[in-house]
Amino acid sequence: MRVFLIDPPHKIWSEMRGWVPAPALTALGAYLEKDFDIRVLDCSVMEHPWRDLEEAVKEEKPEVVGITTIALMFYYDTLDAAKLIKMVSPKTKVIVGGPDPSLIPEEFLRDAKGNIDFIVVGEGEITAYELLKAIERKEKDFSKIEGLAYLKNGKYVYTGDREFIKDLDILPMPAYHLLPMDNPMYGIPAFMPPHTVTICTSRGCPYRCTFCSQTVMWRHTWRGRSAKKVVDEIELLVTKYKKRAILVGDNDFLINRKRNIEFCDEMERRRIRIDHIWVQANPAHIIRDKNLLPRFKKVGIFMTLLGTESATQKIVDKYHKPMGVEQNIEAFKLLRKNKILVLASMMIGGEHETMETINAMAKLGRKYGDFPTWAHATPFPGTPYYEECKRKGLIEVTDYRKYDWASAITPSRTLSREELEKLRIGLFQRVYGLRLFVKAFFYPNPDVRRYQRFAVNEWLARQIFKRPWVAPNYQTFEDYMKGHETTPHTTPTLSRRLRGRRNSTKQKNAK
Repeated sequence: MRVFLIDPPHKIWSEMRGWVPAPALTALGAYLEKDFDIRVLDCSVMEHPWRDLEEAVKEEKPEVVGITTIALMFYYDTLDAAKLIKMVSPKTKVIVGGPDPSLIPEEFLRDAKGNIDFIVVGEGEITAYELLKAIERKEKDFSKIEGLAYLKNGKYVYTGDREFIKDLDILPMPAYHLLPMDNPMYGIPAFMPPHTVTICTSRGCPYRCTFCSQTVMWRHTWRGRSAKKVVDEIELLVTKYKKRAILVGDNDFLINRKRNIEFCDEMERRRIRIDHIWVQANPAHIIRDKNLLPRFKKVGIFMTLLGTESATQKIVDKYHKPMGVEQNIEAFKLLRKNKILVLASMMIGGEHETMETINAMAKLGRKYGDFPTWAHATPFPGTPYYEECKRKGLIEVTDYRKYDWASAITPSRTLSREELEKLRIGLFQRVYGLRLFVKAFFYPNPDVRRYQRFAVNEWLARQIFKRPWVAPNYQTFEDYMKGHETTPHTTPTLSRRLRGRRNSTKQKNAK
């Protein structure tokens, strides 16, 4: 059975000016390719995203298309992709998965108006496999497949939570061979050198930060792959695909001290040469593992994102963060002592935000962060923070395109949304300011210089020339559909470009 797995066409964040393949596609593709004819389409890096997607579906008529939705801001892109697929191939079954569809599956299904057949809720491998087998057998009853949501005669059906895979090591190596790994759009120029890729070495988080959709989806649990498996993947990316930078997508890469030690042991033993591994971590684990920090630096961890959120303990407590402001500061000092760059991530705009708390964030970021950054506190549907904001009538924006961390969704008690958006921009100007230009050319660390030069270009484009960056291949679905009847949609080289980025079960069996 022919199956497409796609990341639909969508905007690429201007703050990063690059893209990395969604780990869900490579993980799911690897699990399914043993029994199905799998083709992976990362549409945002295609030459003509909407046209190429349409032509691929039109040409091959896959029985199933699976769509990953990696962020709520891409909600409408998922709906548009499903609409296009059904328009071109009405008999194709469309399945959607990801953190946000898992938290609001009924809303996705109803807004899709029949264009989405199923939502895979939570962990996808086993649920998707069982569903594909049922579709292949032309079954009509899907109620026994756990972790599935769908509409039946207009009535919402959820088959119940599926038990998580206990040992992630049983999963195969992510199927990077199904992606165009040499695509020049892959990379994150803002923080990383060229040839960057994202990996996920664990799933979930045991904590209960009220704003986090990830911890809700994973039911406040954590499971990690073994250090050996993690290093196997890094070695493959470095040696076969010549990747120079690894962005670890885990909520907390350093959660397990035993695995941290084994990770360093494996990297040192194999002498893998990579200088740019980017991770996120809980400050408490930086403090706990302070004796390991020199080894982290040696094996390639060059930057750590710490979810600081605020410089005011009252606000940190409000979000149920598992650490305090003093712990954050101690972790900052330890990282800088060991020459590991600090990306201090903070949120602006919660209910209790005031000018005083914003000034405290500016002071904290200026003093301790190599790259302090601010996002708007965003109430993602399905999280406790969303329910609280909804109950208090604070949510003023319902357009999910604005749920991008850069747009204010709620006011605080003393500041309007408009004021908060201006203050967020003002924070960057206050903290970076003239230092941005100085660091761009004279800072001793080349990674800092690279980021500062990127930030200078971004700042000039936005603030002076009023021209925010947009990927050269980006086109809205609406614009694509306007010319749909008049523009010829022949792409004779499409099959040749994408051939080889798929697994053919028949070919494998023939061998």
